[in-house]
Parts: sequence; structure tokens; C-alpha cells
Amino acid sequence: MNSENTDLPELAPGTRLSLPQAFLLLCLKEKEGTLLADTLRAQHGLAGAILAELALTGAVTIEEGEGPEPHRERRFRLRRTQSGHDVHAVYVHVQEKFAHDDGDGTFGGLLTNVCANALAKIRRSRHLQTATDWVSDLAPAGLRHLIAEPLVQAGILDRRKRRLWGIIPLTSYPEVRPEVEERLREHIGQRIAGAHQGTAAAVLLGLLQATGLTRKVLGTDVDQEQVSEIVCSAALPTAVQEAVQAAYFATVSSVAATGTDLS
Repeated sequence: MNSENTDLPELAPGTRLSLPQAFLLLCLKEKEGTLLADTLRAQHGLAGAILAELALTGAVTIEEGEGPEPHRERRFRLRRTQSGHDVHAVYVHVQEKFAHDDGDGTFGGLLTNVCANALAKIRRSRHLQTATDWVSDLAPAGLRHLIAEPLVQAGILDRRKRRLWGIIPLTSYPEVRPEVEERLREHIGQRIAGAHQGTAAAVLLGLLQATGLTRKVLGTDVDQEQVSEIVCSAALPTAVQEAVQAAYFATVSSVAATGTDLS
């Protein structure tokens, strides 16, 4: 797994949690295995984590550019939705080393299957898309189930299925080994306290802030201004910063469309 994630707990001996897996663990209720917040925010946070993971591994770059006309139109539409924020168009490019499938798509285990599938989708796209567009496109309703699968296989989560009113199928993921999330939360708490400068922890804080989930996930006593300062001052690669920002704009656009509040 990506060396940039060495500050995250292990999924299995020699394999660390990916950013999407860590974000999912933070967003799940320990005993019930359901999401702490609405699905919309969680989906965009997970998609943002995938894009950030691809950026950290060097699979993609995210750079400014004009892009095709349809994307410029979408960019301006997003600015009208969230007035007061200067949204600039940044586009996702696949790096040459990752431009061709290596067989299983994971590039020697560097990428998880979920991230490898996302990279393949970006690679197959006929049109250049903004980072915000990709966060939206990589956030289908069932994304959390795909990300949860390796956690189930590793014995960290359980999978429970039931039907609501005997009709609607629902799947939850209660924790079997809560110590993994406990170590993750402890690590993030230490990052907030200034005990270390872990990259992955800063990215996760940025994604929680971008999706309006900071207090929902970390508790109402967390200092959001301090979290903002940590995220802004972290020496994150530019592409990773853009991935986090894209998660914010994708979330803003979606919650505005549904009439909910990003807080």
C-alpha cells in the first residue's frame, strides 16, 4: 500500500488502511454499522478520498486548465450555486506510468481494487473532466459497499443484511475489531494535538471538513478552526489539496440541490 499512508493503522500485516477505508470507518456507527451522517456527504467524502489516494500514489495529477466548453459551463454553474467562492477549474490527468493497465490494475498492490477501478474509469474517459466532476462521478450509491468489502474480508467489519418493511434491502457493517478504528481516531486526535505531522491524518481531517462531517464524526467539542488551520498548514501535495477541495465543491453542489445545510 502507498507509503504515504504509513501513519494509518494496518488492514492486515504489511498492508495499511487506504484513505477511503479509513474515511468509511470514521463514518460508521460502531455497533449498528450504519452511517453517522447522510449518505450524500459520506459518498462524496469517500469519492474525494479515492481521488486523494490516487494523487498520493502519483497515479493522477490535478492541474488548472481551461478544458472543453461543457466543463467551463459546469464550472460557472457551480459558482452561481455557491456564491462568494472562487471556483477554479482543475482537471484530472493520468500519469504516464499509470496510463496503461498492468494486468490486475493495482500496479503491484499499490492501489486497492476500488482505487484501481476508479483509475481505469478516469483512463477510459474520452473527455477531460474537472476534479469536482470526478468526485461526483466516482460517488455512486453503492460505493461504501465496495470499500467495505476488504474490511469485511480482513475481519474488521461484519456484513449484515435485512429488509426494511420486508421490501427494501439494507446492508450494515458493524465493527468486529473496533480497536482498528480506535487506533485511527487516536492517531487523528494526536494530529490535532500536534503530536505528529501525518499526511493521511491531515487528508482525512480535510475530507471531514469538506463534507461538513467534522463534528458529526469527531464530536461536538472539536475545535473546527484548529482543524482548518491544520489542514491549511499541512504540507500536502497540490493534487491532494485539489482532491479535498473537489470533495467540498461536489458536496456543496449536491446539498444545495437537495435544500440541506452544509454544517
